[in-house]
Amino acid sequence: MKNNTVVSKILILIVIGSLFACDQNYGSGVRPAEETMEKIFGKMEDSGKYPVLDRTDTLAGIDENKNGIRDDIDLYISKQGFTPEQEKAVAQAAAVMQRSVTIDVKNKRALAQLQADQDRSATCLTRVKFGVNGEVIGLSFALDIESLTANTKKRLKNYLAYNHTLDGSTWSPDDYVGDPCVK
Repeated sequence: MKNNTVVSKILILIVIGSLFACDQNYGSGVRPAEETMEKIFGKMEDSGKYPVLDRTDTLAGIDENKNGIRDDIDLYISKQGFTPEQEKAVAQAAAVMQRSVTIDVKNKRALAQLQADQDRSATCLTRVKFGVNGEVIGLSFALDIESLTANTKKRLKNYLAYNHTLDGSTWSPDDYVGDPCVK
């Protein structure tokens, strides 16, 4: 689990570096890092492995059915072939992730509630069976959702601000009593 945390932090740093690397405009008016990121996203989307991601200039993005999960993330989850129990656990994680991208980091009450919901969601993912290495698969899929949800500069900045407020907090799936999965 510790390796996933390290890998996750490294991936976030790479994305941040790519987004903020070049502040100078070049002849084309597009910075090289942005060209590279567009190509990378394009290749991922063209492969069919990842959905065409919502890149609107809002924190929330498009959520037509108002279930708390961006529509592109909903579509991605639905195409994974999960059992109903697995899909509910992943949807719970996606909804929490969506809130972490849009939260007002000055609202201490909302931050505390989101942290509790995030702990509950992570615990749910560890308790739902995802094959042989269920816990690892469920939590690693949550990292995919994290990457897909914080997919624009604005969303990533707000998500990093949220994470900064949590600096030093800990979580253990053993701390949660009862059923952590939303019904």
